Amino acid sequence: MKKIAIISDSLIGGGIEQVSIALAEAFKNNNLEVHIILLKNAVAPDLLKKFHIHVLSEDGRITNISKLRPYIFSKKIKRLNKEFDFDLVLSNLADFAGMKTVELVGFKNLYTIIHNTQSKRRFKRHQKKGFSVLKAYKLYKIRKSFKNKKLLCVSKGVEDDLLQIIKAKPQYIQTIYNPFDIQKIRALASVENKNIPKDKYVIHVGRFELIHKRQDVLLQAYVLSNIQHKLVLLGAGQDQEKIQKMIVELGIEDRVILPGFVGNPYNWIKNAELFIFSSDYEGFGNVLAESLIVNTPVVSTNCKSGPSEILSGELSKFLVPVGDVQSLSEKIVEAIDCYPKIEGKHIDKFSADSIVKSYIGLLDQHI
Repeated sequence: MKKIAIISDSLIGGGIEQVSIALAEAFKNNNLEVHIILLKNAVAPDLLKKFHIHVLSEDGRITNISKLRPYIFSKKIKRLNKEFDFDLVLSNLADFAGMKTVELVGFKNLYTIIHNTQSKRRFKRHQKKGFSVLKAYKLYKIRKSFKNKKLLCVSKGVEDDLLQIIKAKPQYIQTIYNPFDIQKIRALASVENKNIPKDKYVIHVGRFELIHKRQDVLLQAYVLSNIQHKLVLLGAGQDQEKIQKMIVELGIEDRVILPGFVGNPYNWIKNAELFIFSSDYEGFGNVLAESLIVNTPVVSTNCKSGPSEILSGELSKFLVPVGDVQSLSEKIVEAIDCYPKIEGKHIDKFSADSIVKSYIGLLDQHI
């Protein structure tokens, strides 16, 4: 039986963690032995029974000297590889330390999955346009970290960003969309939840991080749209207090519902009249595909990667320019009034059964 290893920081959290679980389940369904290697001990108990899970440390730190962590983690991973001899290794560790860690192991069959638009994610603190020595040096470091690596991108936009903006020169690069267990998502969406509002509502699901998810744009567009629906903001994060303050300043505290983070967002999404996505950048935008899977209309900013590959065909008319409050408000009204029928052609290309075939194909490649 072929053995596949998935390396990740943890298995509790957001999109990357859910993608790892979906991939692992799809591999298992295709009679492959799945090993998940975690830097820290953050994993739901039920997953321990499903897969071979190897935890490298309790908190992901191991040592207070951060520069030593890649060397310590790599030795642990190297021992696991010696024991199990993995046929394919997929790493979600795309930061400098993570890539250094897996590089030190010396895998010949390693692919790093790139989940984010690197030119946006890596330069969040350097948003000013124009040249700067610090920005140029960081770009050089990023480009160097990807040189001669085997990369898998979760969207064509992420791949284009690496090649055209970062100007990376990988040994191998391919786009493989994130996998979704369509039946599982629909089953979870049908679970009864008494906390879901009985009033009509629109919804946004995402980390409370203004520089990325742009809930400020969402709130302004919601007010401008003048719809009677309530607004549900599902999530938590570092900017929660700022967002709550904005809600009060806009005078809509009686119309906005903040349930916090929930383990099953799908029934909330299914019962919404509309999903609104306001991000400045994404890698893929899992929740857009998930919304379509549960038959909920979507309006989204047309950020660099993800949305335009998900909202395709007749759905593309509900993409708006990034940061454009007026356009977003207009499309919210239009989508609620009349939205195209969501069909299988919008969803099937993201099914785990379809996506996993591309990953299995990597087993036969000798690059």
